[in-house]
Amino acid sequence: LGIMRGSNLTNYSAIVTQTFSQKAQLILRFYDSHLTSRSDGWYMGSSASQRQTLVRPTATSSKIGDELDAQFTYAVSPKLNVRSGVYKMWTGPYVTETGNHGSPYELRLQIFGRF
Repeated sequence: LGIMRGSNLTNYSAIVTQTFSQKAQLILRFYDSHLTSRSDGWYMGSSASQRQTLVRPTATSSKIGDELDAQFTYAVSPKLNVRSGVYKMWTGPYVTETGNHGSPYELRLQIFGRF
């Protein structure tokens, strides 16, 4: 989802790639994300634009959440690819212990062309 940024994160991940043919490929990615220190804030952005997005100084857990990304790419022709993806995050206690903050998801369809 692109919301896991910052140098204060510890991410454990696993990636599985399945190629069905020269034209079709499926990539699954799993992320288990934690703050390095539960007393720190969760930041979004990078360098000069970095800002604290969520701060829980009394948090009992550093777990931000788990994310599963599924991405399918199909080569329509040598110069045209179509990619669809589903990206889902299940928020962890660092986010949810102050109430239900939902679990974000994203659906994406992309078309890539080359000249």
